[in-house]
Amino acid sequence: MARSSWLRRARLWIVAAFTYAFFFSGGDPNGATRYSLTESLVVRHAPDITPVHFRTIDKGYKNYKFFADKAPGLSFLATVPFAIFRGADAALHIDPESREAQLAKLYLLTLIFAGGAGVGTTLLLRRLAIFLGASRRSAELVAFAYAFGTIAFPFSTVLFGHQLAAFLLLGALVLALERREAGTLGRPRVLALLGALWSLALIVEYPTAFAIAPAGIATLAWTIAELPEDARKDRGLVARSLARSLAFVAAGGIPVLAVHVAFSFWAYGKFALPYVYVSEPYFRAHMSGGLLGIGLPKLLATVGTTVSPYRGILFLCPVLALSVVGLGAWVASGKGKPALRVAVPTLAVYLLFLCSYYAWDGGGSTGPRHVLPALPLFVVGIAFFADRSRAAYLVTLALTVTSAVIVLMNVAVLVQQPQGDVFGMNPFYDIVVPKLAHGVVAMNTQDAFIPFGRADASFNLGTLLGLSARASLLVVVLVWAAAYVIPAIADRLRAPSHA
Repeated sequence: MARSSWLRRARLWIVAAFTYAFFFSGGDPNGATRYSLTESLVVRHAPDITPVHFRTIDKGYKNYKFFADKAPGLSFLATVPFAIFRGADAALHIDPESREAQLAKLYLLTLIFAGGAGVGTTLLLRRLAIFLGASRRSAELVAFAYAFGTIAFPFSTVLFGHQLAAFLLLGALVLALERREAGTLGRPRVLALLGALWSLALIVEYPTAFAIAPAGIATLAWTIAELPEDARKDRGLVARSLARSLAFVAAGGIPVLAVHVAFSFWAYGKFALPYVYVSEPYFRAHMSGGLLGIGLPKLLATVGTTVSPYRGILFLCPVLALSVVGLGAWVASGKGKPALRVAVPTLAVYLLFLCSYYAWDGGGSTGPRHVLPALPLFVVGIAFFADRSRAAYLVTLALTVTSAVIVLMNVAVLVQQPQGDVFGMNPFYDIVVPKLAHGVVAMNTQDAFIPFGRADASFNLGTLLGLSARASLLVVVLVWAAAYVIPAIADRLRAPSHA
């Protein structure tokens, strides 16, 4: 019985870790440029990727050198495991440039920084939902929905920065809320850790500034609320308390930002964001408009990111249709108001960003990937809707299962879906369903190491072990069923009869 209880508590992270590790969606320009920067830092001790720039179109150019054009935070973090992998190559007499060694490194880095971040975000989301007052049953359901029924799933299988950014942002929010509840938010080490988490999220994905701003403002307000009531009436004391809090947040954040600034001077001779030097003409033309490609909201982007079959998140993840009613249920519950004051402006600003950014479709992407850092806040309110009634819970469950099936099919076949006509292209029905019907999975041939396609660029562990395409997916479904369906049936059978 004790073992069964432990397995029930641990099943979410076990199933998420297994599922994310099961799929490797292969190379692409985004992951290739991040990997190449890590490799250059470790092997060549250089900030440019000139010797291997042919691997990707996602790059910048300055002073006759090519550079990664992404926020460098993930690449910085990846230097530690990458150096360990290189050491293992030497110790085991493995050629580090062999095809097998390169793919193994990319897979492991993806597993750590995308899959690991996906698992961590899933567990934090469940923890947040329970902390805010949702039932454990509904919190488990929405965490499962997030892990497998949203685009968090595909982006936990590719070396992009969005899932890591989501983990860092949600971790900071949970920390701030729990410390606020305990009355210890104003402690120096807590504030410094928050500063470090926010700064790290920022240098992993720059648009996280849209989420950091409301969270930071709320945190400062909460530290003031910890002061005695009489002290809050003293404006001078309040100002000094704010300055103190800002100083400790800065103490944690400045060292992280300083690394980024130092790298920028090393690479470009001055402080500049990598996007300034993008070399691909299409990217350069659009990034020079507005604020790094962010302009006024566009109807095309709004429809495209929400309901279109091309990139619409509601088309791909039907469970997210409950986000609006979930937010309403959260408000009506009267629970978690401090978190709500962070969530609402964050969601509003992120939606505005998605509808205003020139690359709203995410390029080769399953859904609008730029929403990922804020996605947990879209999901958490659904737990309050599921708690309303048995019917609401069953609706949530049905949409979760539907979403998980759709997203699983996309992950199995192709995460890096092609660009095309917003109103005429439907990658799910045009590509994913037909390919799966013909037994084709892991069809991405883009490579992170060579400038042409390779049949072994993506894979899942089932097909590597000799299973057919459909059988490999059945393994994942059976693991999900073993973790959730079978225990539910067993509970039903053990329940006392009221006849």
